[in-house]
Amino acid sequence: MPSIRLMESPTIRLFWQTKAETQLKEGYVGDQEAGFLDPLFLTHTLFVGNKNHLITQTEDQSLVIVYGIGYSFQQIIKKNYQLTSETHPSSDAEYIDGPTAVFNLTFSKQFNELIDVSISLNSLLLAKKDFLKSTSNSRFSSLLLANLNIGWLSIQYTNRLLYDEEISKRRDLDQSLVFGLKVDL
Repeated sequence: MPSIRLMESPTIRLFWQTKAETQLKEGYVGDQEAGFLDPLFLTHTLFVGNKNHLITQTEDQSLVIVYGIGYSFQQIIKKNYQLTSETHPSSDAEYIDGPTAVFNLTFSKQFNELIDVSISLNSLLLAKKDFLKSTSNSRFSSLLLANLNIGWLSIQYTNRLLYDEEISKRRDLDQSLVFGLKVDL
């Protein structure tokens, strides 16, 4: 997420974030069947905010928080997927924009040569048209990644929470836990 400094005191930065959300297999998105890369939500966000290093970066640990407000432009690219607001699919792409709030957190700690942990959280709230009339006119997405490495063993937890009435009236929560062996070549 690139940024440039706008002001020295208080430290204000201008950030650019691009995020793509889709699935890489056939399955369900909300209540509908969905295919490979169908639908694809591509969100571009320009926001003003702050980047804080709460734990002074050292060789073995780091904690960084980025937050701010700005504006997002979202492209919904779809082939067979139908948004809930459509009575029948009208085109292969829809465009949504609106004010946005962003919060990102990254933590990593190296305990010793064999054990390390890392946590990453990326959250975005996009206020769509008529958001002030009804807060359901919004899109909230959050992705949490947690990773623990112990020697050759790797344990990774993923939690993705999505609320968007264009997809479903319910929240969409996906979780996974992956155990693996790590080999450095």
